[in-house]
Amino acid sequence: MLARLLIFAVGFVFLTTAWKMIPAYLEYQNVKELVASLPHKPGITAMTSRDLRRLVLDELKYRSIEGLDKSHVKVERLSPREKVVSINYERWVVLFGNLTAAMTFGDQVTLGQPRDQRI
Repeated sequence: MLARLLIFAVGFVFLTTAWKMIPAYLEYQNVKELVASLPHKPGITAMTSRDLRRLVLDELKYRSIEGLDKSHVKVERLSPREKVVSINYERWVVLFGNLTAAMTFGDQVTLGQPRDQRI
C-alpha cells in the first residue's frame, strides 16, 4: 500500500512538471521554425539590420510567441552581404511552491553569403 502511494506521488510530480514545462518547449519549437524559415524569405539579404529585426519581431507576434521583445533578437552584420540573426531567451516556470525551473533557449542563422576571397 505504501509503495503504491509512493509511486502515485512520484508519478504526479513527474506529470505536473512535464505539464508545466512542455509549453515552453513548444514555444521554442516555433522559434526554431521561424529562424529556419528566414533564409527562404525573398529579399532577406538586402534588408538592413533594423528591417530584419522588425521582420523577426513581426513574425514572433504573428506566431503568438509572447514575452520576446527586441532585446532577445540580435542582428549582427559580419560583412556587407552577410548577417547573423540570433534569438536567445530564458523561461522561468514555477513548479511547486518555491521550486522553479529555469530554461534557456537560443537559435541563430546566418543570412547571405560571404564574397569570394580571390587572390
